[in-house]
Amino acid sequence: MIDSKKLFLGGMNTDDSPLLIDNDAYLNLINGRIAISEDGRNLRIENTKGTDLLTNGLLPSGDNFCIGSTLDTVRNRIIYFNWNSGGEHGIYARDVLTNQNYIVLLNSNLIPTRVTCEAVFFGGGSNYGTTANFTYSGVSIVGDVYAISFQRFSGGSNFGVSVTTTFEETLESALARLVVLFNADSTAIANGLTAVLVGTTIQFDFNSVLWLGASVITLAELTNKPLDFSKDYRIDRNARVIGDLLYWTDNYNPPRKINVEAGIVTNQPSYVTNQQPYFIPIDYKSIQWIKRPPIYPIEWEKQTDGSTSASINLIENNALFFTYQYQFRDNEKSALATYSKLVPFNTKLNPYGLQAAGTIVNDTFNLINLEIPVGEKIESDIVLINIYVKYGENGKLSLIKTFDRRNSFDEAAIDNHNASSTTSFLTSFFRNNVEGEELPNAEIVESDNLPLLNKSIEIARNRLFSANNLYGYTTILQTSLAVVGHTETTVDYTKVYNAFKENSSCLPSISFYDEFKRKCGSLPIAPFYNTVSNIFNTSAQFTDYVTWTLSNADALNEIPDWAYYYSIDLSKNLDYTYLLTGAAIANQLRYAIKNNDGTITYSNTYNSGYYGIAINLQDVIANDYAYVFNEGDYCQLDFLNTYGSFGKKILAVDGVNLIVELSNIGTLPLNTGNLLKYTILTLRKESANDLFFQKGEIYKINNPTKSNRQYSILTDNIYGDVYISIHVTSFVSPRYYNKEMMSPNYLRFNDWETNNGFVNIVDNIGQKLLPTTIAFSDTIILQSRTNNLNKFQPTNRVDSTTSPIQKLQLTNKKQEDGTVMLVITQDNVVSAYLGETQLVAASQNDALATSQGVIGTINALRNNFGTLNPESVFEYMGNVYWVDVVNGVVAQYSPNGIFPISDYKVNRFFKKYAKDYKGTSKSVINSINGFSHITTCVDPFHREVMVTTPALIYENYATNLPSYTSVPSYATSIINRFDLADKLGKTLAFDYEENKWRSNYEFMPEWMEYANNELFGFKDGNLYSFNTNSSNYNTWFGVQYPIRLCANWNIKEMPSIIKDVFDIALESNVKPDFTVLMSTYPNVQITDLTADDYNDTEGVFYARFYLDRLSPNATGTPEEKLYKGDVIKAQAPQIMLEFQQYNSLVYINFVQVGFAVSRGQLKIIQK
Repeated sequence: MIDSKKLFLGGMNTDDSPLLIDNDAYLNLINGRIAISEDGRNLRIENTKGTDLLTNGLLPSGDNFCIGSTLDTVRNRIIYFNWNSGGEHGIYARDVLTNQNYIVLLNSNLIPTRVTCEAVFFGGGSNYGTTANFTYSGVSIVGDVYAISFQRFSGGSNFGVSVTTTFEETLESALARLVVLFNADSTAIANGLTAVLVGTTIQFDFNSVLWLGASVITLAELTNKPLDFSKDYRIDRNARVIGDLLYWTDNYNPPRKINVEAGIVTNQPSYVTNQQPYFIPIDYKSIQWIKRPPIYPIEWEKQTDGSTSASINLIENNALFFTYQYQFRDNEKSALATYSKLVPFNTKLNPYGLQAAGTIVNDTFNLINLEIPVGEKIESDIVLINIYVKYGENGKLSLIKTFDRRNSFDEAAIDNHNASSTTSFLTSFFRNNVEGEELPNAEIVESDNLPLLNKSIEIARNRLFSANNLYGYTTILQTSLAVVGHTETTVDYTKVYNAFKENSSCLPSISFYDEFKRKCGSLPIAPFYNTVSNIFNTSAQFTDYVTWTLSNADALNEIPDWAYYYSIDLSKNLDYTYLLTGAAIANQLRYAIKNNDGTITYSNTYNSGYYGIAINLQDVIANDYAYVFNEGDYCQLDFLNTYGSFGKKILAVDGVNLIVELSNIGTLPLNTGNLLKYTILTLRKESANDLFFQKGEIYKINNPTKSNRQYSILTDNIYGDVYISIHVTSFVSPRYYNKEMMSPNYLRFNDWETNNGFVNIVDNIGQKLLPTTIAFSDTIILQSRTNNLNKFQPTNRVDSTTSPIQKLQLTNKKQEDGTVMLVITQDNVVSAYLGETQLVAASQNDALATSQGVIGTINALRNNFGTLNPESVFEYMGNVYWVDVVNGVVAQYSPNGIFPISDYKVNRFFKKYAKDYKGTSKSVINSINGFSHITTCVDPFHREVMVTTPALIYENYATNLPSYTSVPSYATSIINRFDLADKLGKTLAFDYEENKWRSNYEFMPEWMEYANNELFGFKDGNLYSFNTNSSNYNTWFGVQYPIRLCANWNIKEMPSIIKDVFDIALESNVKPDFTVLMSTYPNVQITDLTADDYNDTEGVFYARFYLDRLSPNATGTPEEKLYKGDVIKAQAPQIMLEFQQYNSLVYINFVQVGFAVSRGQLKIIQK
């Protein structure tokens, strides 16, 4: 007899031949642990304490499912995300120290998108009918969720009384509630109201003696559920906490955030925190990374303050724009509002000589009244409103006014503003007498450059990192936009007018914006050519504005389905960048002669060798204008009589004379009754990319994102880009001409300040996915009012790899390793040093140096192990683990590099599982398990990495043990467990200190998380603690699972010798309930034992094996053959021990199998 004793010093081994497996290894250990335990023992098999439910009654009704989590390590919290079948998705927190559960955010906390319809009807009395029908169209009633409310305006003493309530439910239920509401209002109802839904018609019926008055019924469709969690687009570990703020993404909804402390106190008012609760309902825009900028531009009016204190005028010589910006409760700043229309210079002309048709009245304005439009409503989480002035198109922006919600006066103003539909309560006077803080250039944007969607996020060094990002929108190439000029002929000669430059052009375009002012490319139409001119006409005329029009006839195809706003833009003047207009009496013209010494003299007679024509500039010089010659400028000359109009290149300026190219205009001086209008012009250079500028207006889209979306405004006017005064000459019967100016103020005559706001461009790229790019934000300074995590500068991007990024994962910060972030792609991994550069000396020893870039050195790591399962990535103690189903490995990153830990004797299993996993559709895997993702985590106390691989087959398709047709009473299963690669779901445990795969478990958590040295799991959305339930061992999520040890026994010196297997002995505290002995060579044989078959011999349980249940040499049933079959013969006998005890600790120290060398093998040994 030979005894083979197995101690459990090794781990599972699926790779080696059963004949060669080490004696301390085993084939499979199910639902048992070989590791340090709570009882202080190691290297023995034990059952484990069960799970405890930690969230009983916390979750909403319906099906629940955890779709991700993160850790708040500062506050010792697990924060997790729950999907709910009824749409009541939520975010929850568990304090693992105080054992408190908190609701952070519920779907019902938020405001959904609404589409409102109204029905007005009169009820009751002899003068009214008894029924009213309201047909609700454009939206499917069935399956949608609605809010319903009403206002009643009753007659008599109750006139003007209103009742309003809101519910969120199905339409049928909402109508039922409405009926109850009406019937409970005794002043409105007498004998009852009923509401019946017939198709898409709501029929209200009431008694003829009923008095309702005029009532407004409002139905609001509730769509786009704000959280909109999806089991198919999981959050996984793409969530991070910094300070009080939680950031997350799912690549399905826009990236979002919430203040956790504020969320908790909102839902648990007794919770103590320094954060204020959210106002309920929370606007869903409040939980976006991107913050909504102000939409509608500031409105202004120039005024004159005649008081002594206003005697100094500080605005008259400034052209100004105004804008404003929000700052939110978590200190993020929004982008800027659309610039106001240009506040022009005060009109200030210095008349001389040939004067306007009337005396120009100069402006005396010294004050500008500013208003935030009443249509701009201020959400509850906006704390500050900062108003800025911009000095000209290219000037700085300075802070001039702040409304602070924390100030009671400003809070009242904001509240009154929000409540009003006609009057703005957010007003301010601007005198330009305060030097405000200058806005940094990085903040001078109208929209923040955040992605629409992103695949993965990370937080490191107080920055947000975002990878595999989707940006922008594709321009729709259809528009009904049309533009026509308006010719003004009725003028006031004492005024200076805005007008379009004569004989020049510009490009109109339309631009669309989403609700956060992100935009697509601008869509231009044909240029607008201003052919109207006033060159000594018999009446004044000029083009003062263009009128644009749109049509809603095909709005569905013109308006993008993502757009909320639109603007009509214009390019700058396509022809000129500079102009200066003057007039000269024709007898002041001379021919210019350039002498050899460079001096210029003049003549009245023409000679083809002369230099050019000299034009007297006294008109513009006397008006304090000074022209500076610019190579390439030319001059347009328009004569009152005879000589017509022509343009000439400017050659030089000589004193008061402008010299233009030579032309024969006859003998000079010309008739004194002639007049010359001259316009000095700088030509605009052609550009391949036209820029289109907002014009101080932005318009909302009615029913945005819906199939019935429309333009809200179909026509408006845009005024011209120059200023003109109307001049007249009486040399002949009155002739008028326009004097065009870049500025109405002679002190700023060279400043062509036009009404050009933020710029839009033609974008031929459209929406773009950058799968290999990492973008990063500006920084947050904790415990301060600086939070720039919503600011992603366009240049803050790094293309890190050539394969789509699946996961960003920060590793531990160690002095010798630097701050390393792994960039895990589908195919490989690169390491990115944050703020540091890796230096390699001659000895090849790495060192680190500070880098000016946020992302320093990027290294491609050896071993091309990427992942298609980013949910499997997690970090613990500087090591990162993930599953790569392409290569069939479980990978571990450490400072030493990447190693496939599945190579530790379970390579065959993971290779086979990965192949089968890829070959099975997600829908099939989902139907089997309720999920298809691969969950991983760490059990810190037991030093185990946990990997949950979902089942690929149902249990009834698994391979059973031979000879069994049903499960015996003493067993829990007859599935063949000897092969780990059985396609059944399991959670494998890897001892990361000993580098051994110790066991696997039958429990299948939908997600796992760890905190404070503990492991937690989720099932049906509920949070459970592992290893805490000492009353129910091996009971996970309410289900009991037996320990199953599957091993083979052999003698190293005789691996292939066939043995006769006789008995088994084990040192344990309980007997096995079910023991199976099986051989596959030379024949398939099997036998079993029950607990009653074991004898207790001084703490060792001993049993002799029965005979082969499959023996062909015996008759009877398998059970009968146990007593008359053949002895089990095997090279390496396989034995499974099943322990079904659940109320106390079970342990096994060793198992010993006794066998003898088969008689036929003795001769081989003897030889």
